[in-house]
Amino acid sequence: MYNKYDESLFLSTSMNPVQEMIKSKTLVNYKMKNNIDNSNIRLTMDYLDDLKLISYVYQKLSKINPNFTSSDILNLLKLEPQLMDINKEFV
Repeated sequence: MYNKYDESLFLSTSMNPVQEMIKSKTLVNYKMKNNIDNSNIRLTMDYLDDLKLISYVYQKLSKINPNFTSSDILNLLKLEPQLMDINKEFV
């Protein structure tokens, strides 16, 4: 359960999770259509708070499945809605 971010989750390596995915060529670009409005979810990396959220999601999901999907991310955010508080000021 997320209460306060643990900086070691995203500062423990010299690369952030997205850089690691790019380097390992596991980053995949999908074009998807969806009838569900998820506009309240911000998954982009423009601010430190975005990095905190993405790093937490990556650390949590990659332990379960290194090839997690956007559906896995959405499910995690449903199970732990307080995660959306991390970068809510930018939504």
